[in-house]
Amino acid sequence: MEFAESLPKTNAPKEEEGELNFCSIEEGVREIVKTRPSGKSLFVADGDALCAFRTCLPPRSLSLVLDSEDCLPLFLSSDDAPFVAAAGKRSTLVAARFFAEIRKIPCILFPVSAALDGAFEDFGEVLIENKRERVPLKAAKICCDRELMRPTVGQAYMRLLLSRLALIEAKAMRRFGAEIGREKAEERAFQTLLSLRSETLGFEEVVQKNAEIRRCERDGMNAGEGVILSGSIGLDGEEQAFLMLAALYSAFFEKGKPHLCVPDYEARARNANASYAAQNIPTAQEFFHRAALFERIRADACRELNAFLSGLIHYKNNYFSLTNQPLPAVRRLSLLKVLPERSAGLSSVIRDFGLMEWDESAFK
Repeated sequence: MEFAESLPKTNAPKEEEGELNFCSIEEGVREIVKTRPSGKSLFVADGDALCAFRTCLPPRSLSLVLDSEDCLPLFLSSDDAPFVAAAGKRSTLVAARFFAEIRKIPCILFPVSAALDGAFEDFGEVLIENKRERVPLKAAKICCDRELMRPTVGQAYMRLLLSRLALIEAKAMRRFGAEIGREKAEERAFQTLLSLRSETLGFEEVVQKNAEIRRCERDGMNAGEGVILSGSIGLDGEEQAFLMLAALYSAFFEKGKPHLCVPDYEARARNANASYAAQNIPTAQEFFHRAALFERIRADACRELNAFLSGLIHYKNNYFSLTNQPLPAVRRLSLLKVLPERSAGLSSVIRDFGLMEWDESAFK
């Protein structure tokens, strides 16, 4: 059974934490208040969901706007809230789940992003008085409001494509000797993403598949360097990252030839604003071992990647049906060139082979 068919659809939040509930914010809040203990309820939003609870706040509730990523205002807001509900971006959801974990109260999320970042991780980073800490997070109920999430459905669809590239990246990196990802979680992800080429996805299917991929990442799946690249790009980040990495990986597996020249690692790290000491620079023996391995894995990697990318027209059409916009043209290639120093993913192997010194004008 396909994953998109395995989650029942309902208009009321369920009791199982971590399950998706497709309902409006008003329906979600109404059901929450009806089933939760009395007390001064805490509702949190950020700039991306500023008016989320405006029309549905119940009596005796406290509304808080997080205007920064620092979660300290949450802990100064209420000592006796029976639950916390949060609407917004990843940092806001993570802050609310951390607050709920510390206070041992239920947490309900209304994510802005259809990719559901911040909704499933067991641990996350929060900012507390300008210090970043890795903290445990409370499992939360997730309410998906179509209108709140619709602007991000195209990006969420592209995250699925980036996740498929991440599986190809992880497989190649393990063959090169890297300890990356957990194969059992990646097998689950592969089954979830298997139908991308043939299936036309609607809003709910995109969200459901992203939910399963976020669970797989929580369980050890390699998230891939596409997430790092898209985050550095900003607007249209997922779209840009997919097109760039698809082109980079294709060129590498089809035509890449390791060069017997040592990249200027120090200069590259400096240009990427990354730590030179953190770069994993191979020895000469490791370089030649990887070069020999590359010739053995090239054909298999090409077949897998080409089979995935043969559906590119379908992916573009599906993106258009979800967003009513075509995929944007590739830009900001300079961010792809500094990716190896920031990700330590497959692009770093391509760099080590001397194949990341291309001229950007060749792509124009």
